[in-house]
Amino acid sequence: MQQLQDIYINFTISSFEKIEMTKLSKLTGKSHDTFTKSLLLNNSLDDDKRLWKSIKPFLRTYENEDSGCIVIDDMLMHKPWTKVNNTVCWHYDHVSQRMQKGILMLNFHYTDESGVSIPLGYEIITKTEDI
Repeated sequence: MQQLQDIYINFTISSFEKIEMTKLSKLTGKSHDTFTKSLLLNNSLDDDKRLWKSIKPFLRTYENEDSGCIVIDDMLMHKPWTKVNNTVCWHYDHVSQRMQKGILMLNFHYTDESGVSIPLGYEIITKTEDI
């Protein structure tokens, strides 16, 4: 488990493009579901704190007080064949403009006018009530 966490953290730190589990799976030869299930769905993990501790010194060298900002973006990982639970559930997908079953994740990135983009963390959205 620790090895998967380290692989994921190193991938997010070193990536200069959009961070996708499918890209990570191609690099490692592991299924993207391995990372999703092992890293994102285990509520006992503290990956966002570990990621922040790794990234904070790096971020401080690049941060720009005049043009820097934190971007919060959502991403829906489609899981059409998975049973509905608190994590895999129905969400409105703005891309397809309809409800889709999947995992909704909020991503937090630092960016500034120079184009630097540094991942700061993520949060899996869980539903505790039916709508």
